[in-house]
Amino acid sequence: LNDHPDPSLKRSILESVLICGGGGCIPGLGERVLQDMRAQLPSSLVPTLCQLPEYMAVQSPQYVPWVGGAVMAKLVAHQGHFMIKAEYEEVGPSAVHRKCA
Repeated sequence: LNDHPDPSLKRSILESVLICGGGGCIPGLGERVLQDMRAQLPSSLVPTLCQLPEYMAVQSPQYVPWVGGAVMAKLVAHQGHFMIKAEYEEVGPSAVHRKCA
C-alpha cells in the first residue's frame, strides 16, 4: 500500500479499516492493528477503525458472517446461481463457472 500510485485512494483505504468476522471479537485486536499500521506509515496518514453502527448490538460482530451468508444465500437463490450437490458432482467445478458467469 505504501507504493500505491493514487495517494487519495490510499488515504481513503487507511481511514476506513474494518475488522469483521469472529476474529473481530478478539479483545484489543483493533488497537493492535492500528498500532502496527501507525508504525509502518508516514505521520501524514492516520489509519482509523470503522466503528459498529449505533443500531448494532455489541455482540453482533460474532454473528456477522452468518448474517452475511444468509443475505447472500437469499440473493443467490433469486438469481438462479444456486446448485445442488448432485449437479456439482455430475459436472465438477466447471458447473460453478457456468452458473455464476
